[in-house]
Amino acid sequence: MKNEYRVDLRNVRDMNALVGAFNDGLIRAVGGHWHGNNWDAFNDYLSWPEDESYILLLDGWSAFVNVVVASPQAACFNASGRIRSGFNQT
Repeated sequence: MKNEYRVDLRNVRDMNALVGAFNDGLIRAVGGHWHGNNWDAFNDYLSWPEDESYILLLDGWSAFVNVVVASPQAACFNASGRIRSGFNQT
């Protein structure tokens, strides 16, 4: 059975709330703490779980997309296109 990490994004309206949601749902569980000012570090945390594969459940996907697209740091990797096309919304 694959480990599941659930991130509650339903009340995310800004970058601080986004950082808190990912720290609570994933990053602390894998032994880290994301400060939110570095998207490369966030990407690294996505690969931290030692499981060969895992399930990342994102509740409130649209809040995540809206905050990331509005983030000045997101411009460095064209987040709006990659994030919207990189995941299936369910």
